[in-house]
Amino acid sequence: MFGDNRLLTTPSLLELPEHAVHSACIFWKQKNIDRFDDDGNVLQETKLVNGGTNGLTERQDYFDKLMEVLTD
Repeated sequence: MFGDNRLLTTPSLLELPEHAVHSACIFWKQKNIDRFDDDGNVLQETKLVNGGTNGLTERQDYFDKLMEVLTD
């Protein structure tokens, strides 16, 4: 992310919002999770992020609420 070993020596940097978001975006891009965005496949996205279905119900609820807001 920084091009050096800062995260290895100071992992708490990921607690800062700007670094947490940047890290999440890198992960999202490396895993090519975008390919599941347009079809609303929260299950597949959850499996790619978590390796299983941890948090699926809550994530699906958030997604459904977001879609309600965006489609109103």
